Amino acid sequence: MGTRNARFLRSKTIPLFLRALERQGLDPRQVTRRFGLPDDAIEGPEVWASLATVVEVTDECARLSADPSLGFHVGCTLERGAYGVVEFAARSVATLEEAVVRLVRYATLVSEQVQFELEPERGGVALHHGVPGEPQAFGRQVNELFLGLAVHLGRQLVGDDLAPRRAWLAHSTADLAELEAFLRCPVTLGAGRNGLSFSRAALKRRVVSADPALLKVLDGHAGLAAGARAHHLGLLPQVRALLRETLPQSGSAIDRVADRLRMSARTLQRRLADEGATFQLVVDQLRQELAVQGVADEKRTL
Repeated sequence: MGTRNARFLRSKTIPLFLRALERQGLDPRQVTRRFGLPDDAIEGPEVWASLATVVEVTDECARLSADPSLGFHVGCTLERGAYGVVEFAARSVATLEEAVVRLVRYATLVSEQVQFELEPERGGVALHHGVPGEPQAFGRQVNELFLGLAVHLGRQLVGDDLAPRRAWLAHSTADLAELEAFLRCPVTLGAGRNGLSFSRAALKRRVVSADPALLKVLDGHAGLAAGARAHHLGLLPQVRALLRETLPQSGSAIDRVADRLRMSARTLQRRLADEGATFQLVVDQLRQELAVQGVADEKRTL
C-alpha cells in the first residue's frame, strides 16, 4: 500500500462505517483509538485520512460487525443527506442523466482522490468510479458501498424498477449472488475500477423530486465549494496535467514542471509534500497509468 499511504483525502465513508458499528451495539471507539482517528470521527461528516487508512478502517469495521459485505449494506440503506450538497443537487435535477452529470461535476466534494468518468457505450453510458493508479480503488468495502448507494439513490430518484445493464468492481472477492440480486444485473469482479452501465432510456427517466429553483441554488453552492476545494488542492492536478504534456521530453521533468508553474523545484517539492505526495510518486503513478492504457490498447503492440 505504498502509494495509498501517500494519498490523503477527506473521507465521508469512515464516519458512515463507524456509525454502522454503533447501530449494531458495538463500540466504534475501539476503531478510532486503534487508527488514531479524531474524537469527532463518529459524529462528523468526514475525516482526513490516507487512502490506506480508509481501506484498513472500513475492513476492520466489516470484521468487527461479522459482515463481509458491510459496505454494500451501508450503501443500500444510507440515510438521506449523507453526501450533502452533491446528493441534494442530484435529487433536484430533471433526469437521471443530469444526476449522474452532477456526480461527475462535483466529484471533488465527494473525495479528493475519487475519479468519476462517463464513457458512451452502444445504447447507453458507463459511469466509472476509481482512484488513478490504484487497481483496488478504495478497497472492497467502499467499492461496494458505491455500487449499493448509486442504485439505491437512483431508485429513490426515478423508481424502484431501475436496474443497470451491468456492473463491475475493482476488487476480486465479493458475495456475487447478493450483489446481483439487489442490482438486478451481472457483476464483474477484478475490473481495476468500479462502475455501472445504464441504458439511454434509463438515463432519460424523470426524477420524481425535481426542483429547478432549488437546483439553481444548490448548483451555485456546489460550484463555489468545488472551486474552493480545487484551489485548496491546487497543485496535484496541475502537476499531473503538466507531466502528461512534458513527460516524453528529454531533460529534468521536475525542472520543466516547476518552470511552467513559475516556482523553483525545491518549492514544488515542498508544496507537494504539504499535500502528502512527492514529485517522483506523481511521475511513477502517471507512468503506471500510461503503461496500463498502452497495454490495454489493442491497436498497439507491446
